[in-house]
Amino acid sequence: MTILKRVPWLHFLLLAVLAGVLIWYLADNYGASSRFTNLLFVVPVGMVGLGLILLVVIGVLINIRDDARDSGEKEWAEAGEKVGKVQPSTVAMMVLFAAYAISAEYIGFDLASFLFIFCALLLNGERRWFFLIVFPAIFTAILTWLFRFGVPVPLPTLLPW
Repeated sequence: MTILKRVPWLHFLLLAVLAGVLIWYLADNYGASSRFTNLLFVVPVGMVGLGLILLVVIGVLINIRDDARDSGEKEWAEAGEKVGKVQPSTVAMMVLFAAYAISAEYIGFDLASFLFIFCALLLNGERRWFFLIVFPAIFTAILTWLFRFGVPVPLPTLLPW
């Protein structure tokens, strides 16, 4: 089997689409207003997103090269059977994020953020109650404060920050 058959082309296509949408969004945002306050968070986050996409592509290519060098064809066939399966925790995180995005307007950004982080930690296996309460509370307070005072964004919150 050649190395080209081992490349996850559909994954790379998805990454290319995400990069294209990110570049389009950055260009559209710049076209709407090139003022510093408009681009303050959009450009750095966009650059981080593009950098992460590039790192994922490089990491996958390195793994393919290393695995092709180290493993046999049988191991690749077994691994290929697992690639297309969606893990239940992935679907649960997607549903959780959608619920977070929808509920933030209704219950407040601060409460929605706290609940999202709390549930995400539970879903990923965290069971220490102190960490489940303290980390989301601190992270939510910092995030809400940054959005409220760092950039004057109208943000629906439950607590009067």
